[in-house]
Amino acid sequence: MRVLFSIPTLGGGGAERQVRMMLEQLPALGVEVGLFSRIALDDATALEAHGVRIYPAGAGGNHSPSLALTYRAAIHDFRPWIVQSFLTQMDILSALVRPRGTRWILSERASAPHYVLGQGSSTDLKNRLRRFLGKGADLVIANSRRGLEYWSDAKAGQVIPNGIDFAAVETIERGRYAVDPRLAGRRTMLSIGRLAAQKQMQVLIDAADLIQRRLPDFRLIIIGEGPERGELERRIAALGLEDIVRIEGFQPDSVGWLKSVELFASASLYEGQPNAVLEAAAAGTPMILSDIPEHREAVPSGAAYLTPGDSAGFAASALHLFADTVQARELAFQARSEVARLSPRQLGQAYREAYAALLAQA
Repeated sequence: MRVLFSIPTLGGGGAERQVRMMLEQLPALGVEVGLFSRIALDDATALEAHGVRIYPAGAGGNHSPSLALTYRAAIHDFRPWIVQSFLTQMDILSALVRPRGTRWILSERASAPHYVLGQGSSTDLKNRLRRFLGKGADLVIANSRRGLEYWSDAKAGQVIPNGIDFAAVETIERGRYAVDPRLAGRRTMLSIGRLAAQKQMQVLIDAADLIQRRLPDFRLIIIGEGPERGELERRIAALGLEDIVRIEGFQPDSVGWLKSVELFASASLYEGQPNAVLEAAAAGTPMILSDIPEHREAVPSGAAYLTPGDSAGFAASALHLFADTVQARELAFQARSEVARLSPRQLGQAYREAYAALLAQA
């Protein structure tokens, strides 16, 4: 079977990491794989070594007319049996340019609340177009049940959870950043995510204000970038927490950070399937999570769960787990056992089986 993946870039986001993992696994499982994307030379070389055929998307912008032409040329050359698209831009293009008879798999990486945006915004219009065109997909594969619910009227749907590269996690030494001045001598809680409204980072900042009154050596580290960074920094300043809360921006070595702190926290209102939570579980970092379906689906019981928006609850839970290290370790052990099934090999096998089932349909 021959499958062409399409994704705008192969950068550091969650969807991009999952695509990279699939591309590395599928050729060994007998799937001929191509990739259409804007991709760095080093990444292209590494994937070609796995047997992936690379089709660069070119340097034009997301709305360049040449992008559709370049994509069509890649499809014509590779002649895929299946086109699998990731993220809005490539979902829309795949609907418009794939040849008749070529199967199309749309990948859903979010959930319904993600698409509740301001009426008339350009993002909202793109999502509406994607939603309309996506009904023509032969199969929707979501990484969470709530994501698949968004496509309840699709021709066919399936949930395939994200994978975790446990081998890569194991190669990173614990405490890599323990001597870093940002962490040394501190009891640290870490959060990783885009600085956007859904992630509710302000809840953790308010919790940090409560925690540091009891633990003067406490620190909150936030890894991520996004539109709310300025607002969050103003909140930190207003609370006088500049020495307690640090926003470090995007960090490529998220697992190294996870293995250097005492706690991981996510206060999100909704997710797709949260890669940061899966990585924290694999890294053995105790977790405090908002009690939302996507967190429970990823880690059913291996975390302390709080009502979304409950800053006082996050603070109390953090203080408890800092003090009760035995329970913290027990939660971490439980979480790791709950994600143990999500190996890269199992991810690749699940997708290969989905391709075979789709192609077997009349």
